[in-house]
Amino acid sequence: MPGYFAVFSAGFAAVVAFCWALRRDLLEAVLRIAFFLTVPLVLRMGQVGPAEWIPAAVLRWYPLAFGLLALLVVMTLKFTRRQKGFKATPMDGLIVLIALVVPNLPDPAVRSAQMGDLAVRIIVMFFALEVLLGELRGRTGRLAAGILAALVLLAARGLAG
Repeated sequence: MPGYFAVFSAGFAAVVAFCWALRRDLLEAVLRIAFFLTVPLVLRMGQVGPAEWIPAAVLRWYPLAFGLLALLVVMTLKFTRRQKGFKATPMDGLIVLIALVVPNLPDPAVRSAQMGDLAVRIIVMFFALEVLLGELRGRTGRLAAGILAALVLLAARGLAG
């Protein structure tokens, strides 16, 4: 993990902790920003160099986990009773369409970087966060704790070398 990413994660961890403790009105926005900026980097690092200690059998299930997450997000959107929060729009459909079409263009550079898989995973994670924030209805304490723990672990992992 690059050193700059560890510093980046530590900085975001400090901002999330500050907002969680003192500025709850900013917490949801800070969680969104931290998530949107760290998830693509984490997913790309996991794609380029997965951890050696993870068995190959587990790595085969990795794409299925994202498929299951996507299915759960769609089911949540379909069966939720809430009136506010995330609602799918035609723009969301366009984003998904672009994410599916661009990786399949005939450019070998795009195909070799496996950007299609990465784009789909990033979009699934972003939509999942938006749906989760809508379902939580402002009660973001546990989500903040999870994101804060992940940021601290990323920072510790990067600083440990």
